Amino acid sequence: MTTAAGRMSLNKSTRWRPVVIAALAGSVATGCAVSAFVASGVLRPTPSVLASVGGLLGLVTLIVAVAVARATRAAGPQRLTLATWLTLARGWLLILFVGVVVGDGASGISWLAVGLFVGSALGDMADGWVARRTDTVSALGARLDTETDALLVLVGTVTVIAIESAPLVFLVVGLARYGFVAGVAVRRIRDKPLFDLEPSRFRQFTGATVMATITIGLLPVIDPAVSRAIGWVVTVPILAHFLWDWLAVSGRLD
Repeated sequence: MTTAAGRMSLNKSTRWRPVVIAALAGSVATGCAVSAFVASGVLRPTPSVLASVGGLLGLVTLIVAVAVARATRAAGPQRLTLATWLTLARGWLLILFVGVVVGDGASGISWLAVGLFVGSALGDMADGWVARRTDTVSALGARLDTETDALLVLVGTVTVIAIESAPLVFLVVGLARYGFVAGVAVRRIRDKPLFDLEPSRFRQFTGATVMATITIGLLPVIDPAVSRAIGWVVTVPILAHFLWDWLAVSGRLD
C-alpha cells in the first residue's frame, strides 16, 4: 500500500524530473558542442570561456527550475514536449554564443557567434509553431519561451554595447522586461490590482525589432556608427510600448 509520505515523495520527484533531464541534456549538448569547437580550432578552452559557458548553463538551469515550479503550481504536473525541447535548444545556443563571444575577445564578433545568436532568435518561431501543430501548448512551454526570450535580449544587448555597436542607453531595452516583472511583483506584494494584457501584434513587432537591432549590431560587415544610430532610433518606441503595457497591467488605462 502506498503511504501518504510515499505519494508526496513521488509527486516531488515527478515535479522536478523535467529540471533534472533538462540540466543533464544541456550539459551534454553544450559540452559536446564546445568540444567540437575546440577540436576544430574555432575556440580555445580558456578559463574565461569555460567559466562563461558553465555560469550561463547554471543560469539557464535555474530558469528552467523556476519555470517548472510556477507552471506546476498553475496547471499541474508538466512534461517536456518536442516544442519544449526546441525552446531548451534555444537556451543552449545562447550559452554557446556567449562562450564564442568571450573566446573571440578583442578580435571582434565572429560569424559563428552571429549564427548562434540568430539560430536562437529564429527558434522562437519554431517552438511555438511545433507546439500548436502537435497540440502540446503548455504552461511550461509558454513560461519557458518567455524567459528564454528575455534572457536572449538581455545577453544580446549587453554584447552589442560591450563591442560598442549600440549606445549604452540600449541596455534599458534589455532590462525593461525584468523591470516590468519586478513592478508586477511589487504590486502583488502590496495587494494592488493587476490586469491581464490583451494580445498585441505590436508587442510581437517590438520583439522582432529588438532581435533585428541586436543582430545588426553583431554583424561584422555593419559599421558600428550605423548600428549605434539604429539603437538610438528603436530604444524610445520600445520603451514607450513597455510603459504602455505597464499602464495597462496596473489599471491606469481604461
